[in-house]
Amino acid sequence: MMLSFVTVTVKHVTIFWQSSMYVQVVTSFGVKMQIQMDPLIQLYLMLPAEKKGSTKGLCGNYNDDITDEFTTSSGIIENLAEPFARSWETEEYLWDGLEL
Repeated sequence: MMLSFVTVTVKHVTIFWQSSMYVQVVTSFGVKMQIQMDPLIQLYLMLPAEKKGSTKGLCGNYNDDITDEFTTSSGIIENLAEPFARSWETEEYLWDGLEL
């Protein structure tokens, strides 16, 4: 079976199958995402160097300090993933009933 790989570009984003397992997303502003589709879905984010130390959220703060990666939305450093993740949820996407 021959696989057909299509590249899609919309405004500042280009999306394409990098291989049979990976989808690549590249932006004009330097952010790259690689999504592993098989055997499990995993997301890899690559930010440009000029963003170092200026990010926050579920992917960490990109400051090369592993001791503060679980910094909550209110600035508290958590020891566990669940309270850290819950601090970033919005009213639209609540975790009620989800087992972590």
